[in-house]
Amino acid sequence: MNDISLVEPKPVSAYGITTGKLLKSKKLKICVAEATTGGLISASLLAQPGASRFFISSCVLYSKDGIQQFLPDDVIEKSSVMDVAFNYKNKENYIASKETFVKTISEYLRELHDCDYCLCESGTSGPTFYIPGVTSGFTAIGIASRDKTYMDVLQTEVADRESNMYKFLERSLEVFNEVIIEEHGQL
Repeated sequence: MNDISLVEPKPVSAYGITTGKLLKSKKLKICVAEATTGGLISASLLAQPGASRFFISSCVLYSKDGIQQFLPDDVIEKSSVMDVAFNYKNKENYIASKETFVKTISEYLRELHDCDYCLCESGTSGPTFYIPGVTSGFTAIGIASRDKTYMDVLQTEVADRESNMYKFLERSLEVFNEVIIEEHGQL
């Protein structure tokens, strides 16, 4: 478990500074699919000067209705997001389902937009959740590049919804920065 406590969030623009600089300096393009960050990842990147040079598009895939309206049936099926009997049975299934979802969606949207990366996150921000063993503060992060998909999971076990949203934003961009540096080098 990660030792994460409640924090006072910084201005949303502060989170995307390094990511924006990396994307601009490397001439890379990104699209974003979010759930439990509710658009904070996109907002943090769009707040950077010159965002139009690297930001393609974003979406918030929060509800099943929204997912069904936004994504084609074959992608939804591949993501297994609608397999409620399996996904919501226990903690292990839920985490596995979120990992499958962010991997599938990040790969699909990266290819659809023909961009260098798609960052996708999905989980639960709290304050309560109804799956045995799943506490507040969980997200899965998937980052699809042209050659590989990177995965990360963050569990905060913090019951404060907004604090979790900002922690998910922060971790998503930390992981993404690590991916850019691994694939393209430092600033």
